[in-house]
Amino acid sequence: MVELDYLDVTTYEIQQKQSEDNIIPHRVPQGSILGLLLFLIYVNDTDTNISHDIGMKVTLFADDTSILMTGQVTQDLIFSLGTISGSVLPWLDKNRLTINKDKSLPLGFPHKSNKHIVFPDIILRDTQITYISGLKFLGVWLNHNFNWDCLMEKLIIKLNKLFFFCS
Repeated sequence: MVELDYLDVTTYEIQQKQSEDNIIPHRVPQGSILGLLLFLIYVNDTDTNISHDIGMKVTLFADDTSILMTGQVTQDLIFSLGTISGSVLPWLDKNRLTINKDKSLPLGFPHKSNKHIVFPDIILRDTQITYISGLKFLGVWLNHNFNWDCLMEKLIIKLNKLFFFCS
């Protein structure tokens, strides 16, 4: 239920309005001051199911979760993907969370000595997730070549817009 105080313009008195009672089965309050903190507390044990010695790391920032994987060969990455399917997905189910497949953006960084590595297919709940060539991660644009070209392009576009509006 939500309750709001408002000024009644006809009587000039503070009135209260309440919404109907609704049961929310599982959610964190959106737009609240404590919403992000509550969500972080809720998902804080995400990486307890992942063994850190297999080249995987879970990072949490606000309401975004990233899984970082490393491997010397493609088989290492396939093993890590199996670990996600075997431990992270059941954890999500148990905690009534879902993966937004539209926001699941895998980006592969080949080693400079092996530019032709074949990254394994990623299939989440019968949906193929396609690799992308670049993405914004915590405000920094990264690309698959792991150089600053993408960041510089985005920065130039942003600065051009800013300069255009200021002049």
